Amino acid sequence: MHSNLKMGDFLYRTKIMVEHAGIYLGDGKVIHNQPKVGVTVTTFGEYAEGKEVKVIKASSINEQEFRTRIEQVLSANKPYCLLTNNCEHIASLIYQGTKTSSQVKAVILSVILGLIVSKKVDGKNLLRIVAIGGLCGLFLSNLSRSYDEVVFQPS
Repeated sequence: MHSNLKMGDFLYRTKIMVEHAGIYLGDGKVIHNQPKVGVTVTTFGEYAEGKEVKVIKASSINEQEFRTRIEQVLSANKPYCLLTNNCEHIASLIYQGTKTSSQVKAVILSVILGLIVSKKVDGKNLLRIVAIGGLCGLFLSNLSRSYDEVVFQPS
């Protein structure tokens, strides 16, 4: 269950090849951003979709700032954008006050490295090398993240 979760905990759930990010709001609620839906508040069970949820515990939060950020995100009603307004961007904005996505950064950096390598090795395989580089960056980014606990929510 999710009884050890506290308001402000940063959540990750596996979604195909990426980690879907959200923030625990307390009372069994999670705020997260989804394609076609946008920023939404759901139950923890709906967020988890029957999968394990990895947790980065919030060390300490200013509850007033935290609630203000949530209100700003919900009222902005900005559409989902993979590169600039994805689930991890929204979760980090609420969690720490800045929009960032380690997954997007890792993919972009790996694609750049793939471009450099492909020019040195063989320009014919450019697309393949760039795609593999991007996937490797995403995988390594998610593999290197450390979590405080894992919670399982049966569906």
